[in-house]
Amino acid sequence: MNNLANDPSGKENKICSKPISTKKLNKKKLKALDKFEELNGISWQTLKERGMIFLDSENFPKAKLCLLKSLNMHKDLEVVHKLMLCMSHLKQTKEATQILEENLQHFQTVGPYWALFAFYALGEKQYETSFGAVLQAITIYDQNFPEMWKIFSLSGLMCDQHEKTKQISKSYMDKGTFNEFIFESFINSCLQLGDSKEGLDFLYSTTFDWKQYPILIGIAANLHGHFEKENSNQLKLNKKAVELAPENEKLRWNLALSQLRNGDIKEGLNNYEIRFEWDEYPSPVRQFKNAKRWHPDVDPDARIMLWFEQGIGDQLRFWSALPDFKKRYPNIILEPMAKTAEILQSSFPDLEVRWNNINPENLFSYEEDFDYHLPIGSMFGFEVQKHAEKLKNKDFSLNWNYLKPDKLRKMYWEQKLNTLSNKPKIGFCWRSQNTSGHRKSEYTELYQWQNLLQNPDFSFVNLQYDLSHEEFLEKYGDFEKSFLNTGHLDQKDDLEGALSLISNLDFVISASAAPSMISSASGIPTIIYSSPHMYTYGRLSAFSKCCLFGNSVSYLTSDVSKDGNLVTDISNYLIKRSK
Repeated sequence: MNNLANDPSGKENKICSKPISTKKLNKKKLKALDKFEELNGISWQTLKERGMIFLDSENFPKAKLCLLKSLNMHKDLEVVHKLMLCMSHLKQTKEATQILEENLQHFQTVGPYWALFAFYALGEKQYETSFGAVLQAITIYDQNFPEMWKIFSLSGLMCDQHEKTKQISKSYMDKGTFNEFIFESFINSCLQLGDSKEGLDFLYSTTFDWKQYPILIGIAANLHGHFEKENSNQLKLNKKAVELAPENEKLRWNLALSQLRNGDIKEGLNNYEIRFEWDEYPSPVRQFKNAKRWHPDVDPDARIMLWFEQGIGDQLRFWSALPDFKKRYPNIILEPMAKTAEILQSSFPDLEVRWNNINPENLFSYEEDFDYHLPIGSMFGFEVQKHAEKLKNKDFSLNWNYLKPDKLRKMYWEQKLNTLSNKPKIGFCWRSQNTSGHRKSEYTELYQWQNLLQNPDFSFVNLQYDLSHEEFLEKYGDFEKSFLNTGHLDQKDDLEGALSLISNLDFVISASAAPSMISSASGIPTIIYSSPHMYTYGRLSAFSKCCLFGNSVSYLTSDVSKDGNLVTDISNYLIKRSK
């Protein structure tokens, strides 16, 4: 019944009480709490209540102080939860994670506590800790809900716990637990472990509607890309993922890679520029105070600084476009990584090459003595786009050979190698330094090449850059007679020395690793074996002419490690070429 009163005119008037504000209410609560503590003393409960009042008032520093005192007096889960909420507002997640770890002994059997610990450790990029905590939360204390599986999937991926992630997620799905994150855990672990067929078989047999989730579609695209030489399924799925989540930079990046692999060069290179908007882009992104980003309308006389990005192999590939770029823009400064500075200086003696103009703390330049800047991947893309139509011809190559070794060091290796052998000298690199996860499917084992390496018509040179000649012999003593003794040369860090050695070889056989880029960019005939990738630009045959370097060919296969014809085909190719 409404609270009504009648005035003399007979009209009804509503009698309304004005609601008290939250601020005034909390002041009243604090006064009442003060009186209670005067009579009964301060306890963990009163500190908890006081902290929650301050939290409600958004006075986070005072809330933290009260809740922390309460927790030190008594280990209460609700206090922990409110304290973590408060510290999140204060952006003190590192300290919050430390508090959770310090108090873990008091909450060993409390599932929600493990869940909180996993969440905050993940936020601090303590991936091993987060994975261990979420594993406890899910498997021991039944914290089996989507948010936990999301932490499980990401932390397991980041700390390379692919086998465990695959095993646990599959066991729970077998028991009927399904959500997008547990599904992601399983198929992503299949991808990382190189078990692409198992992942695809699961995708197309499950009743779970994964095609409504763009991230799952993106992983499915990658599974197709690692399993199939032909690219249409990967490209189709990547396009679908971007349609569903056009704001997701990582999905756009993956679409770019599959477009370039498929030969859609212009559209692929446009999408490739999204990499700098992706927070997880695995390469330092330079910062600038005054210099602007270069664009094609820049005055040709402007001073332009080109800065490196990505790994050594990609850098060596990207710099190949520099001779064409500097025809229009001659006033250039090169800022490569320190390891590649020497070979760039010997290859471009007319340009300024420097590697110590970057503050490693904030990625700003110590000296901005240039008008514009440009990452070398974008410089490379700009020049490649000019030739997009010509590159559709599978017999066309840009012939961008550019590396030139130091003359004295080249002469040293020429004399040394000729002293060691008068046979054709074949450089050989059978894997990258990193063979973890799905990367292992890109490489071979040395013993697979035994018949070729024992061919008396050739002398082989070790280009496995993470093994010195002495380390190579310790591990592969049976091949001592097949390889020339090149003595001590640090091919991993002394790229100028590696270039001088490689420039004297007659031929190079290499997995897709830095030595293959050095030899290719030096004009040495090279066979690079790998799965199809973004720089093959739609060329899928076993011996495809390299788009960039005219003396190189690519042996392309969906799975290098399991291709029974790879070694025989490449060996026959080499023997035929040498006659």
